[in-house]
Amino acid sequence: FARMVEGVHHAWSTGLLDITSDFETLAIGSSFFGCGVCFLLPNTAVTVFDGRPSLCGFCKPAFKSVTEGMDFGCLDRDFALCINATAMLLFPPTAVFWRAALREKYAIEGSIVGDCLALSFCTWCAILQDAREVKTREWSARMPQQIQMK
Repeated sequence: FARMVEGVHHAWSTGLLDITSDFETLAIGSSFFGCGVCFLLPNTAVTVFDGRPSLCGFCKPAFKSVTEGMDFGCLDRDFALCINATAMLLFPPTAVFWRAALREKYAIEGSIVGDCLALSFCTWCAILQDAREVKTREWSARMPQQIQMK
């Protein structure tokens, strides 16, 4: 992948309807009669926000003050996943915010209008596209520089 340059935007690595390009993501999204996307969306958001909840972190300090001294045995990433899943269930338009954040992080072409349209008319396809994009970009970022292909 080309390096992201300030002001330069790239296309999505896969199309909105290109659901068969990654069978692992398709299988997860299709599991439980299509309800697997309810896992993919908050998990993708956790990755986009570098392992933090997408609610700007104001929930975690409040939660920690209430539960101080208790150990639930969960990791910060698990906590962020729970916060994101709750946000998605309580306020579904959160998905538009997450998609816009994904586009901004990876300098992908598009607009908030396009995000709204994709999530309104083909929610399942848009969530799968987000998951594929994060998977592709994060895998590419961990790959040693000398073996990256253009």
